[in-house]
Amino acid sequence: MAVLDLEWLIAEGIRWIGEQRERFRNIAVPITSALTREFDRYFSAATIEAARVAVVGRIENPDFYATIERAGQPIPLDFSEMHGIAYIDTILVREVAAGTQALRSLVFHELVHVAQYQHLGLGQFVNRYVVGWAENGRDYCRIPLERDAFELQAKFEQSFGNPFSVEQAVASRLGQGLS
Repeated sequence: MAVLDLEWLIAEGIRWIGEQRERFRNIAVPITSALTREFDRYFSAATIEAARVAVVGRIENPDFYATIERAGQPIPLDFSEMHGIAYIDTILVREVAAGTQALRSLVFHELVHVAQYQHLGLGQFVNRYVVGWAENGRDYCRIPLERDAFELQAKFEQSFGNPFSVEQAVASRLGQGLS
């Protein structure tokens, strides 16, 4: 693997995310009632009810990263440095972030990804994520799905009681109508 094969990376990403969702779904719990009361003005009840949160010591990098490293390639993203991640409808939050003021915004950001998964499905989500990463200088902050999540998170943080529909914003940003 002289150059990182994006099709292979997408296929491995789909497999890994599905496995991680299954691994953590059984230990994840519903979003707290306090956060649910706050988020229900931004997300549909279906999105909030579908999501589960698990607090973990660390977020592990994908198992397929070993293949990338053996090929002499740098790993795409270091997930072990992240405070949260969404696997379809299952959100992992690192313990170091769980007891902080930032938890509210972190869970909101990951719920945006849950809404993106709902609109795109696992395959299209991973495809857009990987291609967006590759087309934007392999820069995490420039991945369109991440940019959208960060922008909606910032809008939430500055909304001052003026709610908006995340699902409508996601559908608009993804070029899809609500179905």
